[in-house]
Amino acid sequence: MLCKQCGQELRDGAIFCTNCGAKVVFDEPIAEPVEPVEQETPVESVEQVEQADSVEPTPYASPAQPMEPVAPAAPPQDDLPGVLSKLASSPIFLIAAISYTLTAVLNLVSLLQGVSPLAALSRLLYQINPELGYLFSDSLRDIDPHFLQVFWLVVVSVPTLLTVAGIWTAFGTVKARKKTVVGHSIIRVVTIITMIIFCIYLLISASSILSEARSYYSYSYYFYSSDANNAYFVTCAVSICLILAVLIIGLIYFVKTLKTINVMQCTIADEYPVGNVSLFVAVIQMLIGSIALFGLWYFFQYLPYLFAYAPGYALLSLVTSLASVAAPICFGLFLFIYHARMKPYW
Repeated sequence: MLCKQCGQELRDGAIFCTNCGAKVVFDEPIAEPVEPVEQETPVESVEQVEQADSVEPTPYASPAQPMEPVAPAAPPQDDLPGVLSKLASSPIFLIAAISYTLTAVLNLVSLLQGVSPLAALSRLLYQINPELGYLFSDSLRDIDPHFLQVFWLVVVSVPTLLTVAGIWTAFGTVKARKKTVVGHSIIRVVTIITMIIFCIYLLISASSILSEARSYYSYSYYFYSSDANNAYFVTCAVSICLILAVLIIGLIYFVKTLKTINVMQCTIADEYPVGNVSLFVAVIQMLIGSIALFGLWYFFQYLPYLFAYAPGYALLSLVTSLASVAAPICFGLFLFIYHARMKPYW
């Protein structure tokens, strides 16, 4: 490159001329015009055009609707008669029914043979405690034995036999898958009668205790010490409280029992359960069986004395005691099983 002032040749990259000192002026290169390059537009095929024309426009999405709750599956009502039939044929129910029937029949046989349960009880009490047995037997001397026999037959044996008839009638109805509830109606009526007798008996017992306490108070002030009087009145008060407690629990038990019978009646007649059986009734049945079991254990201790004085009644009492233990316990277990099997249907 040459200096434009003096013509001296310049070194590459020099800014001033070493000869004249003039500033080196660089010539700007002339930019050549650039022709624009046209971009080729891809040509769509006929098939692509037809496919594009055939595409339908996407419709607007509708707003999401709230999902309705799914109803739970209905219980298998068609299988309910079969479930009831299996429950009626279960070993627990059959043992309970047979035991209850055996108890009722043996009590009737011993009664018809002239063996008074109260007389046998007085002999048993005499072997346990002579003074207690003598007082008990002495209290029975003023009562006509024929009256006792008729009373026991009417109050105990007849309702028990009617209950047995109702149990087996209900068993045959359920087993045949019929909708009749004659057996349950019999049991219902007997339960109502038993509840009335139960309440009357407890009220009479409470009245007798109060009357005895009043008579005792009239004479004890002069003949007995104050400690003896206080002990006697405390015993009377405790007895009254126990009778009232038993009365309240008994009334609740009978009401729950009637409700349980009504539930079973509606389940058989309508083939649809309106409720479930009461577990309170099942617990009371188990409690009655436990008390009878304790009595059976106590009965075994004095069984030789009964066989010595009344062997026939001793044998009947042994079998009856075993059946009276099995019947309520099995009925209680059956109600627990029935409650568990019917729970999915209501």
